[in-house]
Amino acid sequence: GEAPELLELAPPHPVDLHVFVDGIVRQGVRIVHAQPHAVGTAFAFQGRLVDDGIPADGPYDFEFTLYDDATYLVPERIAPLLATRTCYWNKCRFCDISYAYGKGHRWRSPERVLEDMRTLYESAGIRVFKFVDECLPPTFLRRFAPIVQESRLPFLWECCARYERQFTTPGFLRSLAAAGCRSIYFGLESGSQRLIDSMNKGFKVDDAALIQKLAAEAGIVTHVFLLTGFPGETDEDFERTCQVVREEGFSKIHAFPFSPRLGTLAADMPDMIPKSVKSDRSKHLMAIERELRMEYFESLIGRSLRVLVESPSEIHVDRVVGTSCRYAPVELPGGLQVCGKLVDVLANAVTDDQYVEALPL
Repeated sequence: GEAPELLELAPPHPVDLHVFVDGIVRQGVRIVHAQPHAVGTAFAFQGRLVDDGIPADGPYDFEFTLYDDATYLVPERIAPLLATRTCYWNKCRFCDISYAYGKGHRWRSPERVLEDMRTLYESAGIRVFKFVDECLPPTFLRRFAPIVQESRLPFLWECCARYERQFTTPGFLRSLAAAGCRSIYFGLESGSQRLIDSMNKGFKVDDAALIQKLAAEAGIVTHVFLLTGFPGETDEDFERTCQVVREEGFSKIHAFPFSPRLGTLAADMPDMIPKSVKSDRSKHLMAIERELRMEYFESLIGRSLRVLVESPSEIHVDRVVGTSCRYAPVELPGGLQVCGKLVDVLANAVTDDQYVEALPL
């Protein structure tokens, strides 16, 4: 594989190892071994190499029996899946993914991926999956959705994707929802077309807005990544980003200040933005997000929600908190006996500390 040396490096005791392009083997945050020729990413579990970082079109090989149901944090097991390696676009000027995984994009067949899911469902009862790919190509998803529907298996899954025009094809996102897709993570980065072009993202902001609308109509939740302070970002560019965020009503965004990555084209671009400006812009986006989240939470009042109860409330006695099926934090009456369980509730208010208050049905 990409890192055959790791077969000799995996220690005999139970640890998780991650090997990055610099060849450094880490156990948590501690450097265990440095190997300059160990290019790629590898994973070891309990001292055994389980993945050399290359998706193959063979059977899925992961022992979920290693996990103890009594200490699992959610009611259902969730399995990570990898259908592709690296990014098929691989042109964004700020991104260093190709330096970690190599530039050759490859993918497993949708039929093989479905068989992996079927195997995990039949052997371990797993029906919820998270694709950990950088971004799944629409061509893969177009083949994948119908065979999942034909299987009639009760799968739920989420993935990352790019804003591609194929997603605007009538019925495409609805077909993904029918195949079990419940959420998609998109990299918007900016609401300014000028800056999107400077990043070489390769999409139109207007297409992104349409995709957001179609995803919502299909019942798919979207998560958006934003990048503040990309070289050359003007006040006008940033204001356009804020405008798009408000227009789309994003209730959950992930905003990151730009940081130059060694070897990327953006690292050598002129007009770098001062750190203080990048920080202020990120904080401003987070303030907008809080406003939009409150509006979103208020729209849930009077609706029934399914909540994963996670822990006792740190503020109110005899109450617990959890996350709803619509990604809203919920507070409801209860004790330790309901933690870790799914509870159906009716949302009836929004608290000042940004929780949806609810009562069990």
